[in-house]
Amino acid sequence: MARAFEALADFRGVRRQLIRQLEALSDQDLNAPRPWFQKRTIADWVQDEVVAHDREHAGELGEWRRGQGL
Repeated sequence: MARAFEALADFRGVRRQLIRQLEALSDQDLNAPRPWFQKRTIADWVQDEVVAHDREHAGELGEWRRGQGL
C-alpha cells in the first residue's frame, strides 16, 4: 500500500508541475503551432495526451482507489 501512496504522490506532484508550467504560458504560446508536435499546438497536446489519457483511465483508477479504500 505504501507504493500506491508514493505513486499517487508522484502523480500529483507531476500534475502540479505541469499545471504551473502551462499557467506560465501565454494564450499565444499555448496556441502557436509547434514543429516538434508535428505543427500541433501545446493546447492540442494537452487535450490529446493529458485530458484524453485521464478520461481513458478514469474508470480503472476509480476502481483501484475504491479497492484501496481511498
